[in-house]
Amino acid sequence: MTSAAPDIAQTRFILPPDAKVLPVSGLSARVRSRIGAQAEGQSVVTRQGFRVTTQLVPQPLAELLDEFRTPSRLTDGVLR
Repeated sequence: MTSAAPDIAQTRFILPPDAKVLPVSGLSARVRSRIGAQAEGQSVVTRQGFRVTTQLVPQPLAELLDEFRTPSRLTDGVLR
């Protein structure tokens, strides 16, 4: 018996509560130097104790990720 694939259009996504989206401009000079080259307005996405390393993201993506602090469908998050 095979199960149907989930309807991604109706799935509600949520950013884990311990995930942080921080503007690079607010980080210490030491941390910014470890990240490497950054463009104006970028942010980092990090999650303490998580295997995936900190990710550098552009401002529009950081804003989109923040839309998922509460459960939301992808289309609703993008439209907001």
